[in-house]
Amino acid sequence: MHDRTVAPAQQLARLVESPAPGRWGWSALPRATEGEHRRLRPSAVLVLAAPSGDGDLAFLLVQRSRRMHHHPGELSFPGGGIDPGEGPVEAALRECREETGLIVPPQHVLGTLPALHVRVSGNVVTPVLAWSPHEVHEHGPAEARDLESDAVGWFSRHRLAHPDRRVMVADGKGFTGPGFLTDGGVIWGFTGNVLDWILRETGWERPWDGGRTHRISP
Repeated sequence: MHDRTVAPAQQLARLVESPAPGRWGWSALPRATEGEHRRLRPSAVLVLAAPSGDGDLAFLLVQRSRRMHHHPGELSFPGGGIDPGEGPVEAALRECREETGLIVPPQHVLGTLPALHVRVSGNVVTPVLAWSPHEVHEHGPAEARDLESDAVGWFSRHRLAHPDRRVMVADGKGFTGPGFLTDGGVIWGFTGNVLDWILRETGWERPWDGGRTHRISP
């Protein structure tokens, strides 16, 4: 049972305390092994949520540049490679600032989730979960700030959880996973799996048709 009287920040904070075994990580996005941590490029993404009014909240996403070699044009969390001397938190906050112009204080970070092996790009990616107490409109305009991003936007939890927006995405290369149909495009892959997991584990998910498939061009 999920306690719906608990504030969203507390619900999100619980996710990083002890991810349930078997619930975090997927066949196409498995938890990274120690060997993969040593061999593969370390990266981090910032999973930032903030209140958006009317009891709702929103997640910050960027649209990757269509010039990028990996995942061009896709909606994703701000993030990128971890530089020497950085940890996942420092890298995620820096990448968010560089990609969106938003400065997220370290004290807004709730914690990290176990790193996942993103096989298509050869990265080990650590999600850094953060909550801003300031409403979305108080953050000022978020906008694409570097060559890796074409657009930036906040995506409503209520809209993401609406059954009409929920699909299973198939990419024609063997990947099938949860996705979201939005006005800005389709959220799928790593980002879709993480958002789906957050909605489910917090109890924010609404019943939806898992047999509904949305196919995208490989």
